[in-house]
Amino acid sequence: MKNEIKLAKIVKLELNGYSTQAQSNKDVYLSLGRSVLRQLAKALNLKEFKVNVNKAGIAVSGDITLIGMFDDNDGIYVCMSSPNMFKEYGQEVFYWRTVKHMKDYSGGINRNMTYAKLAEGIDAAVAQINWELGR
Repeated sequence: MKNEIKLAKIVKLELNGYSTQAQSNKDVYLSLGRSVLRQLAKALNLKEFKVNVNKAGIAVSGDITLIGMFDDNDGIYVCMSSPNMFKEYGQEVFYWRTVKHMKDYSGGINRNMTYAKLAEGIDAAVAQINWELGR
């Protein structure tokens, strides 16, 4: 099973440290998220990128972020965090936005993408991002 599909399934589970199972889910979520964001960075043909994982505390899922550059002054920031809290039309979402440099953590407007879209494959996610960016 592709990592994108596994990730879309695990975000529906409890992701925290309150029980052994929830902690295990959280660990898998962080690992899959890191792997998927690396794949996304490569599929987007980013010239430079960095993927970070913040395990955070017991009460939350932690977050996985990607920041990378297409070209000078043209980049992307992607954040996967607390998927059960962020929903659009009943579906778990993560967000992304444009950035101007590798330390731009405020960038452009936040745009949502569902984990279900990501489960269609990295190419589907790349197509959505490119369409929204007018590429």
